[in-house]
Amino acid sequence: MLRAKGYTVVVDNTATTQDMKQALYDPRTAGMVYLGHGGEGGLATYGHGWMDPQDVNPARVSPNLRMAYFQACQVGKEQAAWQEALGPETEVFSWSRNATNLDVMLANGGPNLFSPVGAGLANPYLWMGETLSQAINKNLD
Repeated sequence: MLRAKGYTVVVDNTATTQDMKQALYDPRTAGMVYLGHGGEGGLATYGHGWMDPQDVNPARVSPNLRMAYFQACQVGKEQAAWQEALGPETEVFSWSRNATNLDVMLANGGPNLFSPVGAGLANPYLWMGETLSQAINKNLD
């Protein structure tokens, strides 16, 4: 979907904390999608690394960054800190609790899989009302 819109897409299954920070600081970066493990507000990185929002230098974040989508358990516990680190122009999507396989399916499955229930009951993204595809379409058109 992003390639069709003219974006360069980089998939890195071995991104270290330094790699993640370099991507956030690269002025060509318009969006970041992280699909992995997290906890207590941070992201697990390759090689048993860890990245918290405090590890990001807000002054170096790409001025073109428009969205960050963190599909990882408990990253939303530090939602405000991620927002501060990534800047007011960046829409930050994150999970506030542990995710189940059903949560992952719902988040990636499209709007037809959403049901109007309270936040956090069936889908950690329900409070945002956005699937991954919707977030990309909204922020990176």
